[in-house]
Amino acid sequence: VSFLKELKGITSLDLSDNNLSDVSFLKELKGITSLDLSDNNLSDVSFLKELKGITSLDLRNNLLNDVSFLKELKGITSLDLSDNPIVNPPKNIVDGGNEAIQEYFRQAEKYEIEKTYEAKILIVGESGVGKTTLMELLFNPGHLVPSPESTQPSTLGVVVKSDRLFKHPDKKLPNIKAHIWDFGGQDIQHMLHQYFLTDDCMYILLADESTDSAHYEYWFHVINLSGKNSPILVLLNRHKGQNAVIPFDAKLYKETFPNLKILDLGEIDLGNLDHRWGDLINELAFNLSKLPIVGQQTLKPWKAIREEIEKLRPKKYILIEDFDEICYRNGLEEQRDARFLLNYLHKIGFVLHYEEGTLQNTIFLDPNWITHAIYDVLSDAVIINKNGQFKKDQLYEHWQSNLCDKKHTQAYSQDECNYLLNLMLKNHFEVCYSLESKPSYYIVPTKLPNRKPEHEFEAPNSLRFLYLYPFIPEGLLSRLIVRMQEYIEEGKVWLTGAIFHKDGYSAVVLQQDTAQEGAKYIGISINGAELYKCQEFLRNIRREIEHIHRSTFPYIKYSEMVVCNCPVCKKHQTPNFYAYENLQTYLEERGKEIFCTVGNQKVDIRQMIDEVYLPEDFDRDGQKKLIAPKSEIKKKTIKIFLASSFELSEDRREFEIFINRKNKEYQKQGIFLKLVIWEDFIDTMPATRLQDEYNKAIADCDIFVSLFHTKVGKYTNEEFDKVFGSFKGNGKPLVYTYFKDAPINISKITPEINTLLGFKQKLSDLGHFHTIYSNTDDLKSKFGEQLEKVMEKL
Repeated sequence: VSFLKELKGITSLDLSDNNLSDVSFLKELKGITSLDLSDNNLSDVSFLKELKGITSLDLRNNLLNDVSFLKELKGITSLDLSDNPIVNPPKNIVDGGNEAIQEYFRQAEKYEIEKTYEAKILIVGESGVGKTTLMELLFNPGHLVPSPESTQPSTLGVVVKSDRLFKHPDKKLPNIKAHIWDFGGQDIQHMLHQYFLTDDCMYILLADESTDSAHYEYWFHVINLSGKNSPILVLLNRHKGQNAVIPFDAKLYKETFPNLKILDLGEIDLGNLDHRWGDLINELAFNLSKLPIVGQQTLKPWKAIREEIEKLRPKKYILIEDFDEICYRNGLEEQRDARFLLNYLHKIGFVLHYEEGTLQNTIFLDPNWITHAIYDVLSDAVIINKNGQFKKDQLYEHWQSNLCDKKHTQAYSQDECNYLLNLMLKNHFEVCYSLESKPSYYIVPTKLPNRKPEHEFEAPNSLRFLYLYPFIPEGLLSRLIVRMQEYIEEGKVWLTGAIFHKDGYSAVVLQQDTAQEGAKYIGISINGAELYKCQEFLRNIRREIEHIHRSTFPYIKYSEMVVCNCPVCKKHQTPNFYAYENLQTYLEERGKEIFCTVGNQKVDIRQMIDEVYLPEDFDRDGQKKLIAPKSEIKKKTIKIFLASSFELSEDRREFEIFINRKNKEYQKQGIFLKLVIWEDFIDTMPATRLQDEYNKAIADCDIFVSLFHTKVGKYTNEEFDKVFGSFKGNGKPLVYTYFKDAPINISKITPEINTLLGFKQKLSDLGHFHTIYSNTDDLKSKFGEQLEKVMEKL
């Protein structure tokens, strides 16, 4: 295809699925803006940096491990790098899209780069097979192994132990630092595990002598949803006294899951480390060394920051100000750079941090502290009643009377209970939702009884649609229920379904088994007068399901099933359903109609599709696309800096209360007023950094407010000069000065009054108009009016 280099005027080119290994001739096509090189064997496309005009680039499913050339292509608006063994930049940066990649390379030019040799080992398997024992032995070979007959407590939640060193097989390279995660095996815990399973780690699937209890297929399915590119080492634990264990049928499972890297490590006796223990350690080291994440490049300050945070894990959580201070101490001085690192650490599961809502100022350091508390409640039949409900007060009383675990020997505080309950709600772990009709009560969908309410489930002429899954992960339907809680019809929600209402239209959503072993579907049936509104309601539900797919199960497999719209199927209890991709292929290759075996007639395919999907479901080429996340009001923070002398401490306090009340008004508009005052810095900054941060905060604010009464201090005068100079230069921040007109005790008048008079004259000379206020109510009223006038400009 090298002849294409002669087509100098070409702007769009599709060379996908051509088994190409060298396309360097494309560097001659300087005018190209859209390029599709997906599904080839390309390992080096660095020449693309010369094609500065590219806006759309598809490189998925190739052999790329370095995409640093992208730092030269700042105009890209559409980029797909999926299914490549990329190590530079780190995979989780790549997953964030071109904006994250550009930010990483911006910081790479600013800070030093170094290679890191660390990875995660996730130990999974059923309860009681020896996962916790294996983890303990990896850190301490002298650990006392309990006998099979002993009653060792099962792991509740997730336990993480860090810094287990493995010798790199290449003796010239550093040791590999492993962070080992032990996952509790009880069925009820599987739902939350999915949030911590990732694609850039190594799995150990531990089983014992009973193949019936190993549930290999389940674990392979679960790992396939989130970590299909990771090696899975299957290890059989032979308990003391057994002559042999039933071997793992590697051939069968490799054929069943051809895309998984399943490795059979054979058997081991955890009670006798002379039996293959050294071989096991060598196998683990070898497979760790082959992970793309081991030896990847990262920014040098990141390592020291991570090490410092690791030491803080016993604290369970820290405030975002603490994180900023750690970053600053280790050379990451700009808040923008610190936030970028925080987002990266959240994505790799090192910490948990949510940018919106009530948890935005808190960073959670220990997943076990969270999962232990949540699983503890989910396992308690007293806290959660037979109707799947719990009361907030009763939940808090339980948490506050129970210790967390061996590391955290104190019961949960009131604030910690608030954190944990928030983590159980929508946009976090999505375990429960609040009941509008019963304040302080919550519903856990996975604990609901499986009793269908009275309802006409198959109304004639309803709009029907299915998601068909060869394997459906735990909690998918329950999360959909939590995400759509506002539409639930009172009392009409159960373990395997729910009925939603919106603007006079109803939707029945059910999860059911199919005739095919293991396969399940989520069925949706919409009832209402107008087809368009039914389609819109269906699209809202599809959007939430696709969000769950994308956010937690990136490799989930499913088919969208379109119901036949022939007259017979419209009224039939079991109508014909067709996979959308099959309909599309039939339409392109065979014709416009398909034969329905239920209605015994031909059906128009295009009309069938158009009854389900809306025009916005397709791109300009007619290809169906994923539904974009629901557009939310973009959060905007307006920083207000308040400067005043100590004599006005009461006025300052009232002003702070006023700003808090205004925030409640503005939150629906997506606006947050952040008040910055001197005390904030005294409480959170070390003395060596105090004045620098103070000056920086003044420069970064949107509005600068100063209050005066009988004097003007030296620092206030300097602050004003700096702020007013910035305002004159670039129009920011807006400057408001308020003088309190209140009686002054003559006996307390000092020569400092002259500083006030001199400052007033200074304002007059600068052409700046100040405002007089008589009391705090007057101050709040006047500033509130000025705030409303400038809000749109901000």
